[in-house]
Amino acid sequence: MLSVLFGWHERDGDIMARPVKDGLDYYPLDVDIDQDDKLVVPISKFGMEGFGVIIRLMSEIYKKSYYYPWSEREQYVFSNKVNVDINTVNGVVNECIKWGFFDQRCFNDHEILTSKGFQERYIGASKRRKNITFVDDYTLIDLNDACKKVSYPIISVNVNGNEVNAYINSDKVDIALTVSTQREKEIEREKEIEKEIKDISAEISNFRSRYSPEHLKLIDSYFVFIADMRKSKKLGEGIYKKVYEQFYRYSPVRIEYAIKTHMGSEQYSKAKEEYTFGIMRNVTDEEAVTKLANLSAQQGNKKGHSKNQNANDRHFEKNRLEAQKILEAMERERIRDSANVLENC
Repeated sequence: MLSVLFGWHERDGDIMARPVKDGLDYYPLDVDIDQDDKLVVPISKFGMEGFGVIIRLMSEIYKKSYYYPWSEREQYVFSNKVNVDINTVNGVVNECIKWGFFDQRCFNDHEILTSKGFQERYIGASKRRKNITFVDDYTLIDLNDACKKVSYPIISVNVNGNEVNAYINSDKVDIALTVSTQREKEIEREKEIEKEIKDISAEISNFRSRYSPEHLKLIDSYFVFIADMRKSKKLGEGIYKKVYEQFYRYSPVRIEYAIKTHMGSEQYSKAKEEYTFGIMRNVTDEEAVTKLANLSAQQGNKKGHSKNQNANDRHFEKNRLEAQKILEAMERERIRDSANVLENC
């Protein structure tokens, strides 16, 4: 319990303390604190120097938590720190104790400087902390009442650090735990999304490795084409994955034909990627090669409309020969794959 409470961990049989912040970064200070009934006499006796010592003591208390050790050694350390004679420092402290600014019993029994006011303000400033610890012998406030002002339990310990009691406001603790659980679920979901994105990115990278630089250039232009149909002009990771998964089913030549047909169609220029998928499904590789040659010829005719027919014929013949070469290469690959299958049988 203590290791959880104080943030300790064991190493080689020794208890090692992790830095757990108990003190405050800032604290409230009334603008008319010098008019406080408990400080009127100390300030009257020691002037602005005494007032400065009091403010520095308050800072040291809140920097630690709600009390400040005031042994002989600590008195000299503080005197040196503020560059004020130790007799003056002790004179200010004694007057503050005499008039109730610091608690007399805590000073006499435990050599610490604290008060009910310091402890109440500490509770107010720490109400959102998960770890609020009070030493039972130093406590001047009612922790049963104080726990109603905070979101988490207040733990009471003895001077040796052993837990004595836990003061819990069940209503606020339940709310705090619910919020904490919701946040944990949100963090877990964020991690899952990050993993999904990484997985999708890896899948896309794997899909792209199948294609030549020329085909990748065509595919990237296709993504720009279908993104332009969206209001956002953007594609999510899911769309990229869906398209690549469809492309994975077909040969590069069929993909090329489907993309060029879709992007070159005036009638279906606003159709989404499903139209491309339909083209790929309804054409064979051989048909795709032939139709690609025809597409190239048609594009050549459009671009070179003013050129003579002989030039168009040569262009068409060139495309036809290229298509024939592709078909022959595909047939050789089919025969080689068949031979490998037979060899492995």
